[in-house]
Amino acid sequence: MTVYYVTTSEGAARLDESGFSDSAGYYDPATDRTGVWVADSPAPLSKLESPVIYEIDAPPGAIASYAWARKDSTHVQWFLPATLLNSFPRKRLSS
Repeated sequence: MTVYYVTTSEGAARLDESGFSDSAGYYDPATDRTGVWVADSPAPLSKLESPVIYEIDAPPGAIASYAWARKDSTHVQWFLPATLLNSFPRKRLSS
């Protein structure tokens, strides 16, 4: 399954150098999460002015339990641990 990660040019430089890293946040009323947001399309993540987009090849069974389907979106997102995400092949689509 192909998932996408969108970041800034500064974030892309860090990612290219040392891989994904977890971030923490409070994303819904019942959950404090740590991980990295990815989605089935770059669209829900591409609100940046000059986004850098990565395509990640993730086995569906490895990410299924991390799915996050929001009621107000047609896209599926996942909040994956960086160690898991770093184990999958990735390709930078834009600079």
